[in-house]
Amino acid sequence: MIFMRSKGEWNLKKIISNKQQFYDYINKLNIELNKFQKFKNNLNNDTSLSEFIAIIHALEKINEIDKILFQYGSLKYAEDIQSSENLSIKTLVTRLHAEVLNKTEFFYDWWKTSINSKKAKSFMNSTNNLSYFLEHTRELSKYYLSEPKEQLINTLSSTGASALIKLYTNITNKFEYGLEFNGKTKSSTKEEIQNIIRTSSNANTREKAYTSFLSVYNQNSLVLGDIYQNLVLNYKDTCIDLRKYKSPISVKTTRDGIDDEVINAMLSSCKSNVYLFRKFFKIKAKELGMKKLRRYDLYAPIKSISTQKYTYAYASKIILSSWKNFNPSLHSFGRTVLCENNIDYGLRKNKKSGAFCAGIIPSMSPYISLSYKNNLESVLTLAHELGHAIHYVAASKNSILSIRATTPISETASTFSETLVLESLLKENNSENIKYLIFSQIEEYYAAIMRQAYITLFEIDAHEKISSGTTISDLNKLYLTNLKEQFGNSLSISKNFEVEWMSIPHIYNTPFYCYSYVFGSLLSLALLNKYNEEGNSFSKSYAKMLSEGGSKSPQKLLNECGLDITSKKTWDTGFDYISTKINMLKSMIN
Repeated sequence: MIFMRSKGEWNLKKIISNKQQFYDYINKLNIELNKFQKFKNNLNNDTSLSEFIAIIHALEKINEIDKILFQYGSLKYAEDIQSSENLSIKTLVTRLHAEVLNKTEFFYDWWKTSINSKKAKSFMNSTNNLSYFLEHTRELSKYYLSEPKEQLINTLSSTGASALIKLYTNITNKFEYGLEFNGKTKSSTKEEIQNIIRTSSNANTREKAYTSFLSVYNQNSLVLGDIYQNLVLNYKDTCIDLRKYKSPISVKTTRDGIDDEVINAMLSSCKSNVYLFRKFFKIKAKELGMKKLRRYDLYAPIKSISTQKYTYAYASKIILSSWKNFNPSLHSFGRTVLCENNIDYGLRKNKKSGAFCAGIIPSMSPYISLSYKNNLESVLTLAHELGHAIHYVAASKNSILSIRATTPISETASTFSETLVLESLLKENNSENIKYLIFSQIEEYYAAIMRQAYITLFEIDAHEKISSGTTISDLNKLYLTNLKEQFGNSLSISKNFEVEWMSIPHIYNTPFYCYSYVFGSLLSLALLNKYNEEGNSFSKSYAKMLSEGGSKSPQKLLNECGLDITSKKTWDTGFDYISTKINMLKSMIN
């Protein structure tokens, strides 16, 4: 089995092999869209079931072509964000996607508002795994506007909010960070400077790296802050004032099929358990021989873990082994993605930063992008994204309209993959390495749970303040207050961290997405507890949950796995697991 390739690049020719095929797809899309327009005059309360199914099939075909084009353009852009050709392709497919939304909007408008409830229910009962998709679409109808207004919003998005997000991405990806070594200043990319922050064992170097990183955002704070404020105001104008969502975060959670009581229970659990990570940071300070950690030292490496190297081939094998022990069928899905050259893991200067998994269409294996650095963090990142990929392949029996689960379930699947791998690593290491693996494990849970929870709380407050009128300086103060509430007296925080929020792409690109990481990470620990209690019977029910994709609501999917996500106790279960690991760590150091 060959996991590694010389440059660590994926093969996008399996999606679109050449320019001619690219333009052939565009022509196909236009033909299908023109055909679809003919359904418009036939949609009424007399529409038959056979006509409705024909419309659904046509919609599926359009969505598949659109997804192929859009994801191909997005993946090409991710390969090299400074390529003018790739940017041109990305811009073209984004506009085509907006056109698809416009030209299919009449169907959704009819389905949401015009067809009577009795007939709608009859149609939903006849469409198998599309029933939840159709039901949820109707539930969202009260937040949607008339067809002409929806078309206008879709069109303006490509030159409005989408353009601002693209501007933010282009500006920040060009940032260079100066760092002095032996009297000479070296210029670093964002990933390089963050790697120094996370891997340097020298406290002075970490401070210098963080200071350099934050100073660049401080120097650009007016334009970055202005972009964020305008994105939030656009969000308010569209989602709160026009669509009438009751709060900014409910825009995301309602679309995800998550009730307010679930979010309240989750964030309440995070606030009441924040003391656990404060306790952990004090333990870490003791291990590092420091009286108290500074914010610069949050990710300071523990000596043994900083020298431990994990090759890409080893990471692939340990991840697959973890899945094989859990569920052989899910293991085979992950193996397929790894063996098909669908992963871009190489390190390149102009490559899009961060990691992601992109599903194409049900008949194609998904693609993964990450920058693999031979460390534990990279192992877990690969496990995370491969968890998404396994989820997508497991759900491939579903329609393109219902294959993808909502964000919180998707993030549960990916973080559960990380959890399995961490448990495998703990089992195969000696007693000394176990201590350092637990350190890394708790740090991972901090980054995925408590940090994301407080980013979400910051977003809630920031949207409220911007809507009421505020300054960038006020937002900086708000973020610094947020950090101090999060860490208490467990570490010291310098003022320059007040601009750190501007370096978080999610709050610009996908408002309130971060709550999904909290959701997924805590639930993955709750699911692990269920697995430890029930064994193979649970692994089967978990595999079934993944296979459902987005064909059921999140609450129903998790109820079928034995979890009540409206209860704070469910979320506390995840923290119980973390508490046990922190106490183990404390006993090892004392």
